[in-house]
Amino acid sequence: MYRTMILAACITAACATQTSAVEVDSDAVKNLEQKISDAYKVSKAMVVTTSVSIELGGQKDEEEVKTRFAANGDIEIVTPNFDVIAQDGYFYMTIRGVNDFYLRRPLGDGVAKTMADVFMTDEVVPWVVALQSGDLPDAWIGRMTFGVLPNPRITGITNEEREISGVSTPVDVLELTSSRGAGTLHVSSKTGEILSLQAAVSSPNGPAEIQATLNVKVDTSRSDVLKPLITFDAGSRKMVESLEDMLPQKQAAAPASDLAADFTLPQLNGLEVTLSSLRGKIVVLDFWATWCGPCKRGLPLVQKFADWATEHHPDDIVVYAVNVWERGNSQSAIDQMVESFWEKNKFTMPTLISYSRKITEDYRVSGIPVTVVIDQDGKIAVQHRGYSPALFDDLKSEAQKLLPASP
Repeated sequence: MYRTMILAACITAACATQTSAVEVDSDAVKNLEQKISDAYKVSKAMVVTTSVSIELGGQKDEEEVKTRFAANGDIEIVTPNFDVIAQDGYFYMTIRGVNDFYLRRPLGDGVAKTMADVFMTDEVVPWVVALQSGDLPDAWIGRMTFGVLPNPRITGITNEEREISGVSTPVDVLELTSSRGAGTLHVSSKTGEILSLQAAVSSPNGPAEIQATLNVKVDTSRSDVLKPLITFDAGSRKMVESLEDMLPQKQAAAPASDLAADFTLPQLNGLEVTLSSLRGKIVVLDFWATWCGPCKRGLPLVQKFADWATEHHPDDIVVYAVNVWERGNSQSAIDQMVESFWEKNKFTMPTLISYSRKITEDYRVSGIPVTVVIDQDGKIAVQHRGYSPALFDDLKSEAQKLLPASP
């Protein structure tokens, strides 16, 4: 199984000049949790920059999220895929590459709740926003790791003296364990601000030994006035009220004469799938991403269809989810994200992973979800664009039309 906390703690041991362990004390943990919470109450302008890196097999992926807080309550969240502004009682969002629309909604119960409602998942909520909204440590620490270290439990506290900017500084360390591995969260004993998180992470589909190293660095700065000020400029974009409205709507099926583009893509278990090798079967492909709200609504319907196909037509129909446009600059980081999502949602149908945009270009996918039905001759029979609550019934009906008549 996974390595012990001692191994994970060794990741940070080289940074410490003096370390002394203390007995696990629930009151001490609660006090430290409260200290952290108090540190991130906004009394004046604050900027929290979270940098995450995952290293596996010599490959390193890095991602950064910056959350800016103005003293008047305005908030700006900048991520690699989308930007959010909370201002004057409204929630504004733009998506990279979508230049025609912006989303606006009343804030209602706050930024964290509104973000979760828009994306239909709380995984996109920055950890500091989740912390401020009252989430428990396992939730906001899990957000800090972008879900790579899900639902971590605090199993102990250590105290260290660390060199920070040339000054010996006392640091409180929360020891963490998770279903994916173990790590340590470093907190300034003086201010209660998060400094870093380091962990050894394993994959549920890989060997039992540690496969990846996770490093999170947090920089927190404060000032009397936030510069530049938080503002939202819609420009020429059209306002919409849902994520679905920002993506292409369901369109007519592609002509049946179109031969589906061939491809070879890996599954989570590493085995590759080539479309042309499936000739003679009905193939259903569902294009999705972990950050896509409509995809999250559609995937359970695709899974339901996959279950039906396995039960009634295991030799005639194959179903593959196809992960596309996932954030991350390395294959290992994308694999970890997809595995975590698949594991959390308990999906059993196989998913393929595309690390480039070639397949979406070949299939003319400009927005997700898209579900493609390919007939036994390798031709596109139907292409569904956007989320539809009738997807299961539609796929079942379309498959039955393509199946040979029973003798």
